[in-house]
This record gives sequence, structure tokens and C-alpha cells, in this order.
Amino acid sequence: MLVEAYGCTLNHGEAQEFIETILKQGHKIVADEAQADAYAIFTCGVIKTTEKHMLKRIGQLVLDNSKMLLVCGCLGNINPEAIMKIAPNAQLFGPSEQSLASNVFSDFQHFETVTVSLQSKVGILPIATGCTGNCSYCITKKARGPLHSRSIQEIKQRLEMLVARGCVEIQVCAQDAAIYGHDAGSNLGNLLDELETVKGNFMIRIGMMNPANVKKHLDDILRAYESPRVFKFLHLPVQSGSDSVLETMNRAYIAQDYEDIIKAFRSRFPDMALSTDIIVGFPGESDEDFQASLSLIRRSKPDLINITRFSSRPGTEAHEMTNSVFPGTARKRSKELTKLRFQITGQNYKRMIGQKVRALASECLIEGTTIMRTKNYKPIVIPETLELGKWYEIVITEAEHVYLKGKINHNV
Repeated sequence: MLVEAYGCTLNHGEAQEFIETILKQGHKIVADEAQADAYAIFTCGVIKTTEKHMLKRIGQLVLDNSKMLLVCGCLGNINPEAIMKIAPNAQLFGPSEQSLASNVFSDFQHFETVTVSLQSKVGILPIATGCTGNCSYCITKKARGPLHSRSIQEIKQRLEMLVARGCVEIQVCAQDAAIYGHDAGSNLGNLLDELETVKGNFMIRIGMMNPANVKKHLDDILRAYESPRVFKFLHLPVQSGSDSVLETMNRAYIAQDYEDIIKAFRSRFPDMALSTDIIVGFPGESDEDFQASLSLIRRSKPDLINITRFSSRPGTEAHEMTNSVFPGTARKRSKELTKLRFQITGQNYKRMIGQKVRALASECLIEGTTIMRTKNYKPIVIPETLELGKWYEIVITEAEHVYLKGKINHNV
């Protein structure tokens, strides 16, 4: 069977769980669609360009009508009509329905194909789906619905399974990790306290958290980050540096809240790595609003900036807004912000050249290289194949736009 996943870490985590289930059923996974007897695609529909890419890929997979096709993930809830027009015989499963999708194959004839070997020690640990927000531009709310947190016991059991399988980097993920447990009388701090009791060699990377909810639980989240098992990495999507734009987005915070959270984290963890997201060209965004975003990025100096041009999605409040930004202006702003992004990331990384750091070997995705992660989750590429799951002392030798290069310090 061929399984493909697109979009957020949560979507990839649900695909990973699907794969694990069908492997237990005796089926196998292949990388070449020509070898596959069936296909499963975990789709994303966060922006219009992504939806078009998903539909194109679905169209490619249905060229052989003799093979079963499962379409999972967000797009099945966002635009099922478009999927069925292209693939009328496809079976659709929404987000977090991977267990239902895997049941399709419980009595299916076992596939006689070759299992793909992935050189990775990264495990994805979904803790919740859905959210409590009401962002005016977000179609994912329609796809995933309200918050539904998994129980601490279920999450802990899955972590134990991932660690037993040899995973050393555990990516804890949700649409908004900061609100884990709000629907179940718990919180992220309680969850991490329990996960920390699991025995084994692993580090936890906490996924995206929205500023509005981090602000409400800042002390508990900071305490959770004190754990030596938690990467000092914060993904805090600000989306705009303009308070008026943030209000129109229904983000429920102001730019100063974002800066206050960063200040609190950096006072506790000075070498923390910061990732943020920015949307350019949101309806009504003026030149002054965009300059506010540039200024905020210059002040906060993130290590990673995910830049998206606004994409109007039917069914959202922003889709009805009439004060659109001219596409050419949005493209120009995106280019300007991208240039600033590379400048800041380059400066952040160049300061590390010559430093000696400890890093965890987590993946070998390109032959002859190993991807390492420092305690603050900064990526280092080593030009040799190392034993995964081990910590090494690395000397930083070069800085690229989005990662570092290094070599093993053999003097220790």
C-alpha cells in the first residue's frame, strides 16, 4: 500500500497511526505507487494552492481505477464535492478518523509488497484535534471542529510504544497544544508531568501554541518547559504585527502579548529557538500594518518564520471581506518579508559558527548525512552517517539559511 501525508504535523501523526495499524494487520507499505495494491492520501486544505495540489494528486492516483483509494484528512470535510468529482469511487475519511480508515483493510487480502525502510527516530504524538478559536480566515476549524483532547493515559501508552520502537524525538502536536485538556479538566502541564515518567531515551518537541492561550497558562507552560526532556523550542504563530489586523483576524491577542510571551521564555531559556507564522495580504492590511509586522519580526528575531500569502477560503468570515489586498502587493510584501527572514535566520545561525554543542542524531534521510537536533531544536546536518538515537558533541562549521552544518568533535 502507498500512503502519503501532507500538511501539518498533526496530519502526519494521524497518517503514522494509520500505517502502524495496517502493518499490524499484515499489510505492507511501499514507496512506489506502481507496486501498491491500494492508496491512502492524508490531505490538507489550509489554503487554495494546497487544495489544488491535493486534487491534482488524487487525480493522478485514480488513473488506475482497479486500485482502492482512501482520501483522509482535512480536505474531505472542506470540499468533498471536488474530491468525488475527480474520484467518485474513493472512500472519504475526515481528520482523526484514521482508525475507521484502517478498518477498511481488516479483512482485506494481505498485500505482497516490500516494506519501506525509513531511517528516522522521530515519532509523532497527537494529543488533541480541533480548537477553541474562531479565526476569521481559518478553514481548519470547519475540517476538525471543536477541541477533543485524548486522555493522558492514551497519550502515555502511545508514547511508551514509540519509545519502545526506538523513537528518540517525540513531536507532541495538536492544532493548539496550549489548550490541551480544556475539554477534559486537564492541561498541558499535567500531561507533560505524566509523560516525563516514561522510561527511555527521548526528547519532546512541543508543537504550535497560539499566543491567546499561552498567555492564559504561561506559568504552567513555562514550568513544563523546565523539564530536561523538553526541547527549548517555541512555535508561537503571531500572524501579524498590527493590532488592527489581529482584531480582524479574531486572534484574541495583541502584538504586545506575543512579545511578552517571548520575553518570559527567553528570560527563563536564553538560548531558546523561536518559530513564528505570518500572513501577508490579509484583507484591509495597509502599508502601515505590514510595516508593523516587519518591525515586530526585527524585534523578536525568530529562528524560523513561516510566511503565507492570504488565501480566501469559502465558508470563512474572511471570504466575505471586500477590502482585498491587490495580489501584486501581497507578493511584494511576501518577498520583502522572506528577505528579512533569511537575514535574521542567517544572523542567528552565523553567531553559532565555531561553537561546540551537544546534539541528538534523529534522522538519516539523505544517504551519507545525518540530521541532528540541539537542546533548543536547532537543526545541524552532519556529512556522515551516525548511529541514530545517540548524543554527540558537534562543532558548528557553517550556517545556511535554515540549518547549520557541523562535524563531530573527536577530541572529547
